[in-house]
Amino acid sequence: MENVGSIIYQINILTNKINYLKNHFNKNKNDFHSKRGLILKICKRKKLLKYIKNNDINKYKNIIYELKNS
Repeated sequence: MENVGSIIYQINILTNKINYLKNHFNKNKNDFHSKRGLILKICKRKKLLKYIKNNDINKYKNIIYELKNS
């Protein structure tokens, strides 16, 4: 069983949701209510990445590398 409370898992889930919403907005350009949710998810992921960067720079670099290649 995965540790669903870990920061890496949370970043992964947020990234999947952000990618889903990006595809959603390609089809539904006037969905302004969901844009707020997208912005909140981006801000949350940014805070989690900042936390990892301050505590474990190697783990941060690995996560950024994986995000860029996915």
